[in-house]
Formats: sequence, C-alpha cells, structure tokens
Amino acid sequence: RPEEALENFLSEYGAPAEKCRDGLLNAISETEESLAAIHAWDKGQGLRKCHSRTVVKTRRSRARIKAFLKGLEQPKEPTKKRKKAKKAKAKGGLE
Repeated sequence: RPEEALENFLSEYGAPAEKCRDGLLNAISETEESLAAIHAWDKGQGLRKCHSRTVVKTRRSRARIKAFLKGLEQPKEPTKKRKKAKKAKAKGGLE
C-alpha cells in the first residue's frame, strides 16, 4: 500500500526525509503553477497548449513522484493510442 511505503520511507530516513519531501512537493506545485501560467499565456496569444513529448513525460513523472510523496495510489498510465492502419492502395490497371 502506498501510505505504508511512504511511512516506512519517512521513518527510516527521519526528519531530513520529511524536509526533502516538503521541498519536493513545493517545487512540484510551483512547476505546475508555472506550466498553468504558460498555458494561459499561450491561450491568450491564440496558441495551442504545448503537448510536446518532454512536457507530457515530465508531467507524468511529477504525478508519480507527487503520489508517492503524499502516500497515494500511483496514477494510471494512459493506454497507447493505436495508429490507424493504412489502406492498401490497389495496384495495377486494366490489363
């Protein structure tokens, strides 16, 4: 269970672990606020939200770290989208 894992971690490493946990949670919160501000600015400029691979991956890893630090269940990984199969073009002509 996640809360037990967090409790074990904090009890094993003590006060320094709690201080680090608080610092990490604060940094994650500030990063999320910064990202929201960037999205709002982009929207105000008529731009789409950034969905670059790096932004998506870091958002997912932050969510996993945040869940561990709060003793919550890990977020589910999104299922991969299947690419549409290309239709085979008919070859040849009249023979």
